[in-house]
Amino acid sequence: MPDERHLLNRLPLIGHIFDSHMREVVRGAASAFTWRVLGAAGQFVCNMLLARMLGAEGFGLYALAMTVTAFTTVIGSAGLDQTLVRFIPAHADRGETGAIRALFAKGFLATLVVSMSAGFCIFLASGFIAAYVFNNPALAGVIKLMALSVPSWSLVNLIAGSLQGLKRIHESTLIMVALLPFINMALIYILVSAGYGVYGAAAAYLISTCVVVVIGLVFWFRGCRSDDESGRMEAASTAKLVNTAIPMALTSLMVMGMSLADTLILGAMRPPAELGVYSGALKLSTIASMALMAFSAIAAPKFASFYAERDVSAIQRIGSHSIRLILALAAPVFALSLIAPGFFMSLFGASFKTGASALVILTLGQVVYMTFGLAGQLLLMTGQEVAVRNITLAAAIVNIILCLVLIPPLGATGAALSHTASFSMTALLSQYVLKRHMNIYLHPF
Repeated sequence: MPDERHLLNRLPLIGHIFDSHMREVVRGAASAFTWRVLGAAGQFVCNMLLARMLGAEGFGLYALAMTVTAFTTVIGSAGLDQTLVRFIPAHADRGETGAIRALFAKGFLATLVVSMSAGFCIFLASGFIAAYVFNNPALAGVIKLMALSVPSWSLVNLIAGSLQGLKRIHESTLIMVALLPFINMALIYILVSAGYGVYGAAAAYLISTCVVVVIGLVFWFRGCRSDDESGRMEAASTAKLVNTAIPMALTSLMVMGMSLADTLILGAMRPPAELGVYSGALKLSTIASMALMAFSAIAAPKFASFYAERDVSAIQRIGSHSIRLILALAAPVFALSLIAPGFFMSLFGASFKTGASALVILTLGQVVYMTFGLAGQLLLMTGQEVAVRNITLAAAIVNIILCLVLIPPLGATGAALSHTASFSMTALLSQYVLKRHMNIYLHPF
């Protein structure tokens, strides 16, 4: 079989315009993007299956329970997944396997303790959340079942982040975006068809995350299996990990809060059926973001390594090239979502066509976010966690205010406008801070 590196070098754009570092990013991103395409296809079929089997109202209930669980999982992850992405590459470059294993062990134990505590709290509070936040007592059982998946979901994030730090992008992407949706889809079909409804869908997700944790651990120990203890004493102390993780955790919590505020507020103010339609539009609009995620996964460790070497020109070059490729890959999805939004929404069912305008608005927001979104990842990898946290907090506040103002009169369309405004604000402010911090302007032109 031809060597992938030789094939890439023969392509005019890759071989002559891109340097060795950018070719490594392209190779890694190509692998990640391939798996993300498969994962996105699986997730799309999974969502379409859920929407058709549960209907708009049942899909709305599932989306609410999933939203609560996703927010809790960010707390359970405690920012340690991103922290290991930042710390592991430096040790990997020096071949310090002992330090890498020590970092992973500390992160795994801390994540397990925090995530179990967070999941237990949501389990106990499920009745209160369902009755007094969403005014739907029937939601309590679904939230309770989904809360059990918080520890396993948090560990999936940690393992994927650790593999990303090792630059094992293939395995990292596989467990995060490919295995989970396909396993979940199979189990959903079995359990929902058996008559368990939305409870079956929740149980399917719990089982899926547990299976992926086991597979992820196999990947991790295979990738870091050396008995070499070199650098073990050089590993960051627990205190240093915590001090780095806390700002990242707060930032992740704010990002999640910003991205989920529209769903939560819409769910509290509108019927579950309308939330189901909006959730369908939101999931469709984010399909194109797999290009940004694929390049971020491989570029983040590169940014961290170049920052440690103070090589600003390399960061600028790789960042700008990455954005051009991200937009080129996402362009067909953007075009189709803008040209035929009603058709795409109808794939979930006839009742979902009313979300066409929301899909158009959300897609336009994705265009802005993907043009400048890499700036936020770069800030996280260059010691600017506090700046990212502040930007995200401001955007989250804007999102909440806009949701409270726009959702009552406009419903799902108001939620889409709020979501788009806040995410665009995050991307643009991140680029502004990056320009002031490192005099870098990431752009596709």
